[in-house]
Amino acid sequence: MERKMFLIVAALVLLFVQSAFAQSEELSDTVWTKFTYPNAVNAVKFTPDGKYLASGGDDGVPRLWDAETGALIREFQGNDCKIWSLDINNSGELIAVVNDSSIITIWNVNSGEILKVIDYYGNSNKLRGLDLKFSNNGIYLAAILAKYGLNSIERDIILWNTHNWEIKSQLMDVAVPISLMFSPDDSKIAVSDIVLGDEKIVVAILNVPSLSHIAYSGESKNAIIDLAFSPNNEYLAGALESSPNKIWNTSDWKLLRNLGIGTDARAVAFSPDSKYVVTGYIVGGIDLARLFIFDKESGIVQYSYLLDYFKDSLFKKNGLLAYSIDINKTAEKIAVGTGAGICMLNAKWNPTSVQDNPVQIFEPIVFPNPTNSTANIRFDLLNSASINIQIYDINSRLIAHIFDGYLDAGNHNFEWNTAQTPSGSYFARITTNGIVSSIQIIVNK
Repeated sequence: MERKMFLIVAALVLLFVQSAFAQSEELSDTVWTKFTYPNAVNAVKFTPDGKYLASGGDDGVPRLWDAETGALIREFQGNDCKIWSLDINNSGELIAVVNDSSIITIWNVNSGEILKVIDYYGNSNKLRGLDLKFSNNGIYLAAILAKYGLNSIERDIILWNTHNWEIKSQLMDVAVPISLMFSPDDSKIAVSDIVLGDEKIVVAILNVPSLSHIAYSGESKNAIIDLAFSPNNEYLAGALESSPNKIWNTSDWKLLRNLGIGTDARAVAFSPDSKYVVTGYIVGGIDLARLFIFDKESGIVQYSYLLDYFKDSLFKKNGLLAYSIDINKTAEKIAVGTGAGICMLNAKWNPTSVQDNPVQIFEPIVFPNPTNSTANIRFDLLNSASINIQIYDINSRLIAHIFDGYLDAGNHNFEWNTAQTPSGSYFARITTNGIVSSIQIIVNK
């Protein structure tokens, strides 16, 4: 009887351990990665069923990957230069890319056969195509293309009917569009950057299919690099080259809130339930790129990923910018195209995976270090919070109290005067919301 009870208890313990291990595995940041350096991956897109991920980048070859394992399924042949944008239609049958010469190529996803090549400018002096999107119902394909005009660069917005590939409508010589996105109901296209008057950068809201003007939204001093509608059609998010990123209401196109404090955001996406916004950027002046999951309502970060998965191959620790972001429809995975490869990530917005205390402080630095007079302690605070900064020696004795109070989100710098401090090793300890970040400071006189 005792032996039987022992076996039952042992089995239950084993099941518990296996369950805990499985949960730990489920919550790991990465599913798989693909190192492609020196070729950047400029575009990633899930197929509608989520089974595959398409990618395109500097080497000009579109590829299809198994979304679960990262195994290469197919390479699509026939494009001869860098890919800037890529999309898959609603049925998952067509994949389209626009390249460095503003040439669009469309393949059959299953067979790899080229179905259509659109050379809109013909023999003109062509420049890079900037963006390309299928409408959500698959009826239209929209693109921003560019060429050298008589006196300047000309950028055009074109809408094709995918049933016969005839041009439905077009806007010629627009200043200066970068990105476009169909609304979920396909009644509108949002286009950035549109320059008006004294270089006011805005998002233009255009009618589909006429491309006539409906409204302007999102006046900004900085370029809006990417756009994303929320699936519920209530919001539009923009990734800006300089912080903050933005969310606008689609009811009146007015600003709902700003997001983030970093620079060089290049991609943005909404979660399928419209509750979260995913974007990546460099944090403050620290030159570390992260991917962030923001709660759309509060603007608070739910989770962040340091995109340093290729650091051993690149021989540097810095994270990589997210050039493209896509989320599968089950909200389980986030695909990211970067300057050195693809990162397939486990999405961490559900209650079992979101951190109880979202990261507040990012990578404190000290300069000069070593120091012989004054040490500058710099850090980025993601959310407003109470902060305590103290200096300790190697024996954990308190040496100096630098700051104790409330700080707004942003980049902060504090000085520690070491004039009366003996040479040796010390530690700056920054504490907020139960999270402690420490960095060593060397005093050398």
